[in-house]
Parts: sequence; structure tokens; C-alpha cells
Amino acid sequence: MEFNQQFQVNLAIWQELLPEIWLAFSLIGLIILAAFPTTTRWIFWVFTLAIAINIGLLLAFPTVFNLFKLFFAVAVWASGGLACREPETKTNGVYFALLVLLLLAMQLPFFTGNLLLLYLCLEVVSISSYLLVIFRKGYVATEAGIKYFLFGAAASGCMLYGMTWFYGFANSLSLTTIAAQISSVPPLPFYTAALLILVSLLFKVALVPLHAWVTDVYEGSAASLVALLTNVSKAFGLAILCLFAYFLQAQTAVLLNFSLFLQFVALVSLVIGTLGAIWQQNPKRLLAYSSILHSGLLVVFLVALLLPFTLRPSPTLLSIQAFFGQTVVKQMTYYFWVYALLNFVILYGVALLETDKQQLDLQDFAGLGKSNFAIGLAFLAGFAGLAGLPPTAGFTAKLLVFTNLLEIYTQTHQPLTLALLVVATLSGSIALFFYMKFPYFLFFKSVATTHKPLVIKKIDYFVFGFCVLCLLLLFFAPNWVM
Repeated sequence: MEFNQQFQVNLAIWQELLPEIWLAFSLIGLIILAAFPTTTRWIFWVFTLAIAINIGLLLAFPTVFNLFKLFFAVAVWASGGLACREPETKTNGVYFALLVLLLLAMQLPFFTGNLLLLYLCLEVVSISSYLLVIFRKGYVATEAGIKYFLFGAAASGCMLYGMTWFYGFANSLSLTTIAAQISSVPPLPFYTAALLILVSLLFKVALVPLHAWVTDVYEGSAASLVALLTNVSKAFGLAILCLFAYFLQAQTAVLLNFSLFLQFVALVSLVIGTLGAIWQQNPKRLLAYSSILHSGLLVVFLVALLLPFTLRPSPTLLSIQAFFGQTVVKQMTYYFWVYALLNFVILYGVALLETDKQQLDLQDFAGLGKSNFAIGLAFLAGFAGLAGLPPTAGFTAKLLVFTNLLEIYTQTHQPLTLALLVVATLSGSIALFFYMKFPYFLFFKSVATTHKPLVIKKIDYFVFGFCVLCLLLLFFAPNWVM
């Protein structure tokens, strides 16, 4: 009987690992294919098959982490598909192998409670991202990749140093053991080590003060890579923060300070993101500051997740299934999907426009909505959604943020939470200006004489239509992805 029970446990573990095992074999296959001359279309279909089977295995053997994993898989595939539409991106076997490697490293951390393995996964994600940036032709992409690498290397060093402190505290790399030993660690060394680790995760999420890399890297990268960085990297960083919160749920004082720190970071990020976006004429730089702004809004979900554990001296500890099955986690993933759709539809249009020139500005959008109504409508839906206007799903996503923010203030009555609520409201009002100036130029300005005729294929119309339809459907039926 004991053998049968152990066998069933081992079988369940292997079944849960099947999606990652498949990705590992897919990675090897793509690396082998990269050694032979193949067309981009053919290698993309192999990549699509690998992602499709990964998604199928995730659905066949569901876990509580599927909310994150399915998002990572779909977003990585969409980024790869957009890259094929960009003539300046060198899409080959190595490019798609790096995408699969990045996805594998994003799905693995949920199976480990070990700091070293967690660090290795984070580093694989980072290194893959650095390499993918420089696949765009031109010196601008190379410069962006170097800047991204330098900032990332500094953040990685901080995280590794902080982890060595935690190993010294508990004489173990297990997060469970470390969490149990926290109460015996003096506050100053503990919070120093925690801050060092947070630095790396704030870099991933693009939160202040680790946001300086965002604008230059987004501007120099291909639109497909901007879609990957602004959506997948941000979601991955927040997922890791949720994982740390799970292991620390018994430490009420630590989580309370963590919550206050996150609220302050969110507030400053909203201010920097809003003020920086006002003056932007380049769509990618606008999306960079928008990314900082939306990171501040996403942090609200993490603060709401911590709320029950900060109000009671001895909170009821949740299993990992119950912790990640909470409503606020589902709301966070809904925001991921909506934000990814909004960014993707804008960046897809930007990719089409960049076939004419690599650096776009506001004047390049003048009259485009009148000369090509389909692309103008897609841009309108994307920017209106980022501004939080109905009937796009962006309205529902922002409504969830403000609902959670009000709930946090009602429960805590903290001045910092009230300040965050006021700043978020003002930021949303100002955002109408810098988001909607692009649709204004699209439909109300005369056609720019510098425009070359856009080459729009049937697949482009399908992508625009599908994204806009999803944004409308998620407004009326948000429970589809929650």
C-alpha cells in the first residue's frame, strides 16, 4: 500500500512536469534545426507546434499555476508570430529556440522552493531577453541590448548577493526553511537582504527606481520584443513576488512592511510613468512610460493579496492551491491578458509602420485612420483600452484595480493607501490626454505626405479583428479568463 501511494505521488509530479519536459525536448529539436537551412515560415510552424502541445499538456494536467503558465505560453507565441511580420528581425531557428528557452525558464520556478534554482530560472529568462533584443538589424538594437544587459547584470548581482545573506541566516536554500528562521534574524540584516532581492524583481516588473532602462530598450527593440518585455517579463516578475509572498504568509510584520513598501513604489511609479508619458511623440517610448504606469497599477493586486495576512496577528495559513486560487490572483491574471492584448494590437500596427522607417513619431500617424480605417480602428481600440475607456476590457481591468484599492483603504485607513488612490485617479485622468492624442492624429489630422502605401495582408486584418473582438468580449464577459 505504501509503495502504491508513493508511486501515485511520483506519477502526479511527473504529470505536472510534462509540459516543461516537452519544452525541453522542443528546445533541443529547434537547436538541431537551426543548424540546417530552413525558411522562417517552416521554423515558425515547428515553434507553433511546440507551444500548442505545451498548452495542451497544461490543460490536460492542470495545476493552480496554469493561470500564469498559459498566459506565458500564449504571449511568447504571439511575440514569435509578430517577429515573423518584421523584416528587420532576424527570425531563424536560434531566435525561436531562445523563445522556447525563455518560456521553459518561466514555467519551471513554480515547481521549486529553492533559491538557487529560482535564481537560475530568472537568469535564463534575463539572458534570453538580452539576446533576443539584438536580433533586430541595426546599431540601435545593439545599443538597446547592451543597456539592457548592463542594468540586468547589476540587478542580477544584487539578487545573488541578497540570496547569500539568506543562506547565511538559515544555512539552507529552501524557502520554507528560510521563512521559518526569519523571526530569529535581526531586522536590519534581514531587510537589507530582502531589499537586494527586491531590486532584481523591481527591474523585471519595470518599477521605480529600477525603470531607467525601459525607454531606451523599448525604443531600440523590435515591436515583437517590446510586446514580450512589456507583457511577459512584467507578469513573470509579479508571479515570482506572489511566490515569495506565499512562503512568507506567516510573517505578519514582514508582509505589512512589504505592503507599505510596494504601495510607495506603486505611487512613485504612477507619478513617473504619467509625467514621462505626457511629452512622448514616439509610440514605443510612450508604451515604455505606460509600462511603468501600469506596473504601479498591477502592484495593487499584490498588495490586496497580502491584505488578509497583514490585518491579523496570527493569520490562517493557506495551502499553495488555496493561496494561488484566490480571487485577487485571478483578477491579476485578467489584467495581464487585457494589458497584453492592448499592447499587442498597438505594437502590431507599429510593426507594420516601421517597414517604412525604424523610428516613428506622432506625425507618422497623421491621417492614417482615414486612409486605412481598419488599422485606425485597431489603434483606437488599443489606446482607448490603455486609457481605461469602455466598452474595451481596459475599463474592467482598471475598475478591478480601483475596487481593490478601495477595499485596501477601507480595511487599513492608511494615509499612504489614500494617497495612492488619489494619484491613481489623477493619473487615469491625465492618461486620457497622452493616449488619445494618437487616435486624434489618426482621424483628425491630414494625411502625412511621407507615408508609403502600407502593405497589409489578410492575416493582418484577421489579427486586428481578433484582438479588437477579444477586447470587447472581455469587457462583457471578464470571467472567461478569471
